[in-house]
Amino acid sequence: MIGPMQVAGRLAMMAAERHVSTRLISLGCLAAIAISALSLLGAGAVPGLIVVFVIFQGAGAGVESIIKPVVTAELLGRRNFGVVSGMLAVAVVGGIALGPTVGAVVWQAGGYDLVILTALAIIAVGLAALAAAWRSAAPGNSP
Repeated sequence: MIGPMQVAGRLAMMAAERHVSTRLISLGCLAAIAISALSLLGAGAVPGLIVVFVIFQGAGAGVESIIKPVVTAELLGRRNFGVVSGMLAVAVVGGIALGPTVGAVVWQAGGYDLVILTALAIIAVGLAALAAAWRSAAPGNSP
């Protein structure tokens, strides 16, 4: 069901994009993925939170795949966009490749709740990095 939720998230973004900024959409993606992690964390006690996880994980991931290149272009410009985007993708693809191994190590070290909390910490780091990038790209600063 995560796939259909990606489509739903993209449709919601299309409906809202004229009324909200790219920054707000990006924040919404990070918030949705954080909510999905929190709901997964609580699903042991409240199994219905799995539904919340599926909705927010799918919607957040669906919108994120569209908004990432838009944010890249806004923050770093359109000149040599393919090269810049490709260089940024190296870190993303590397993280995706290492994720299962790192997750397994964290799981062995402290249980699956620690894996979810680590994912939340990574989301927080991403939010801080995105906020710093926006600040440095503010008018008067050259990106």
